Amino acid sequence: MKQNFKKVTASGEGSVASILKFVLFLFSPPGMALAVRLLRKKLVSKGIIKTTAINYVRWLEAQIQADLQRFSDFLSTADAAQLPLLTIVISAPDDVTDISQTLESVVNQPYQTWEAVLFISEAEALNKESLQKFIAADPSKLVFVGKEGVGSWTQAAKGDHFLFLSASDILTPNALSEIGLYWASTPDCGVIYFDEDRFV
Repeated sequence: MKQNFKKVTASGEGSVASILKFVLFLFSPPGMALAVRLLRKKLVSKGIIKTTAINYVRWLEAQIQADLQRFSDFLSTADAAQLPLLTIVISAPDDVTDISQTLESVVNQPYQTWEAVLFISEAEALNKESLQKFIAADPSKLVFVGKEGVGSWTQAAKGDHFLFLSASDILTPNALSEIGLYWASTPDCGVIYFDEDRFV
């Protein structure tokens, strides 16, 4: 009896050691990565999730490139004067850094038929190094109405349509071309609502 008890104890110690080793592996970076891969594979196989974040990013990148090519094709066969002037209304910023990032994403658009309404004064903008390059590049595209212009900016705006952005928003490279082309093709449309990656 004593000998059999020792064997069972030794076997039990071996099992505990194996379980402990497995638990330690599971909570290590390689173990957690393996668990995530297995879980994702299981969820995909059961149809609980349809795609992965990586696939979505690839799809979005391809969509952006296709949209930019479509806009380039339009410009090669049509007059840019057909495109509507978009007035981009950027909310008053708490931090000028935010508005400079937003303006950067607007300036880099291939669609250049736009103006931006800014709720800061031109004198204040000239004192901000992060905004000086935008003024120097093309001041005619910037409409400075100051903080007091929140209720009267429509009098200064010249655009055919308005696009409202928060001071920290960043546009994808195809954003304005998609909006402009849609309005050019459907001039009777009054309002466009779009989600993060598609028109609704």
